[in-house]
Amino acid sequence: SCTWLNDDRLACTAYLVQDAGGVLLGFSRMVVLNADGSGLQSLTRTASSRALSINQFGGSVLAYEIAGKPGKLLMQRDVSEETSINTRIAETEGGLTVEELDIANLRAKRVEPPQAGVVRYIADDSGAIRVRALRRAGNAGNEGTEEVYQYRKQGSDAWHELARGRVGLQTQSGFDPIAVDAASNRVFGFDDANGFRALFSIALDGTLTRQMLLSRPDVDVDGLIRIGRRGRVIGASYASEKRAVAFTDPAYAALSASLAKALPGDGAIEFAGASADESKLLVVASSDVDPGMSYLFDKNGSKLEALLPIRGGLHDRQLGAMTPIRYPGADGTAIPAYLTLPPGKTSVRGLPAIVMPHGGPSARDEWGFNLLVQFFVARGYAVVQP
Repeated sequence: SCTWLNDDRLACTAYLVQDAGGVLLGFSRMVVLNADGSGLQSLTRTASSRALSINQFGGSVLAYEIAGKPGKLLMQRDVSEETSINTRIAETEGGLTVEELDIANLRAKRVEPPQAGVVRYIADDSGAIRVRALRRAGNAGNEGTEEVYQYRKQGSDAWHELARGRVGLQTQSGFDPIAVDAASNRVFGFDDANGFRALFSIALDGTLTRQMLLSRPDVDVDGLIRIGRRGRVIGASYASEKRAVAFTDPAYAALSASLAKALPGDGAIEFAGASADESKLLVVASSDVDPGMSYLFDKNGSKLEALLPIRGGLHDRQLGAMTPIRYPGADGTAIPAYLTLPPGKTSVRGLPAIVMPHGGPSARDEWGFNLLVQFFVARGYAVVQP
């Protein structure tokens, strides 16, 4: 995945798996390069031969813009502790660090030193570090499941406790902070509410005032909708039969409704990008039978211009519609699923079928274009996705 740093350079993240003596280890690595493919440089810290640990996490960008510092970004990167035998310049402390990088020459200035137990930082949309997560060690000395979240008040370096939660391989409980809005001085995140996850905000002014912004009685609210390079929060999403968006920003709610009426089909509208002042928006419209079309929307004059289709080779091809269904399990429980038939077919009778289970147990399939499903239905199969 890649993100534009400016008009000339991109930052890209690659994910890979390596077999380490029969154990599959996941790694991520970040690079920066020019728009023409030249000038490839690593953003991931290179571990020296003295490193005492393996660096699996390649780093991530916390803020693509820092208020009052053009051309700079904020990045969190792992630092490996090093052996100090026969040297006086070894890294004597390992852990997650935050650095301010110059986009042009990648010179780094340390903002947060490495500290044992810190596993994540969150910057607000002005580029200030406001929240961090600490993971407590387990009884056997391994990494535990309890996370302690701490926050900073605006203009302060002191840390205060925000909340606590538990993180497992497939589950999470308690408050999970995602983004901080500097203007309203609050953090957005998900927490438990009536058996499901809901969207909350907590004030970071010292009062820790909580407000539930969106909840559902039937499914988790699990997606935060953000816009622009600073990731301003404009809403949240949840998936029932189809993924739906509830906007906290009235202007984007009205715009989304208008675009849904203006664009063909009955699909999803996504705000995929925005200019710095949000006057120009990159909009993607897609559905189960349409991989998507990208548009440029100019708020000045309300102009909508088609840019290019996504998976243009399928643009004129008839695709199979994905229909939400329910079928009884062995104990009578109604199991939700999606059924996709070959184009032109209205019944499964006489058709070969493929059942495509999803990962889990916390994952699920969603309504929308699915390349593998369309590959099978184009060859005459009915596809069921429980």
